Amino acid sequence: MKRCASWTANGCTVIQRPLRYPLNYLHLLAQEKGIDVELSIDVVAGAIDRTYDVGIVFSRDSDIRPAIELVVNRFVQLPRLELASWSSPTSTRPIPVRAQRNVWCHSPDQLDNVAVADPTDYAK
Repeated sequence: MKRCASWTANGCTVIQRPLRYPLNYLHLLAQEKGIDVELSIDVVAGAIDRTYDVGIVFSRDSDIRPAIELVVNRFVQLPRLELASWSSPTSTRPIPVRAQRNVWCHSPDQLDNVAVADPTDYAK
């Protein structure tokens, strides 16, 4: 919550989704639900409303793929849509997109991660 408050204070729009705690939450991690749907809706609505010229979707979640494909295939000139995705130990491939044109995918590496890391200790 402190991190979100900091981002908001610096001019960011933060969309939060509550965590869902399983019945056996002491042994299982809480799960965030719905943010992929929220992101998909924002990507499509923003394209329809022309609220962005170039959108960059930063995600490894393939649930957003239909929204990306809709925007890329339906809007020929603007808005443009690009992807960004961190590599993981098990995969370096971005979300596969079926598109009528190439979709640029930014692939930040560990040095990029260090360059944009937030050193703030929000636990204080």
